[in-house]
Amino acid sequence: MQQQKLAALFGFMAGIAQAAPSPAAAATTGFSSECSDITLNTNWLVANCPNDAGTSVSSGVYLPSHVTNTEGKLKWKMDGATLQCYCLGTFSNENGNSTLNLEEYIANHNGHLLSSLEGIPTVPSDASFAVPSNVVLTLSAYTGPSTCPSTPGGILKFAGPETCWDLNVAVDPVVWTELMATSNEGWSVSVYNVSTCTGTPLVTFDQHSVNECITVGKNGGAYLSFTPLWNYD
Repeated sequence: MQQQKLAALFGFMAGIAQAAPSPAAAATTGFSSECSDITLNTNWLVANCPNDAGTSVSSGVYLPSHVTNTEGKLKWKMDGATLQCYCLGTFSNENGNSTLNLEEYIANHNGHLLSSLEGIPTVPSDASFAVPSNVVLTLSAYTGPSTCPSTPGGILKFAGPETCWDLNVAVDPVVWTELMATSNEGWSVSVYNVSTCTGTPLVTFDQHSVNECITVGKNGGAYLSFTPLWNYD
């Protein structure tokens, strides 16, 4: 079975360098000077930032939602600290190191790291727990009448939010009747049998159901949505 979408965007091998932001960015932003414990974790920019009351808040920005590799160059994607990557272009002469100033559009908004790429962001309510050290969601998918047999039909890994992910991997749809999360430190997972992931889900589970066999139903579900339960953008 194909294993897709493990945050495998950009061909990034990335690191964060604490560097002075451009004057334009410094005038309105500066999370590298305001926030602490700044890390890059599986394509998540994570930090603890003070809110307006001075209380530290843990949050993360999923960079593949905001940054893209355009022919070997890091660009802001329309849907202080700098991101340094070796990026691949269509042709080998376009490959090379590329740097993007993350403070140009990412800032501390009342304790939350948020992107202003598409306008002034709305600050969400504080989540109940911090960004986990392991952000990867690992799911085993099963088919057939047996309840989560020892060998799964497929193993899926995700590191970013998905509004509606198609679990079909063949021309003829596969009926996935059970799921088991073997790694989940803070994701809400909903399973649907409609391609738009709308309406009432067949089942929803979160980090409290690790290593539990989740029965989807005899008709199965082929569409999944994943939502982080921590503060994120």
